[in-house]
Amino acid sequence: MREGKTQVDTVDDDRIFLAPSFTWKPSDDTTLTVLGAYQRDRAGWGLQFLPADGTVFRRNGRRIR
Repeated sequence: MREGKTQVDTVDDDRIFLAPSFTWKPSDDTTLTVLGAYQRDRAGWGLQFLPADGTVFRRNGRRIR
């Protein structure tokens, strides 16, 4: 588990990754291996290159173009 911070306050860059595996060998001639993976990224839109103020939302009635 990674709990990351970014240059923008209150915008985190967190990640969880889990990769379990299971092998079952019912006989000397037979083997079954099951692989799984789960990943969840929680990163806010604040990781983009431009700020929300002025691009998405007007700032003092104006926008950055």
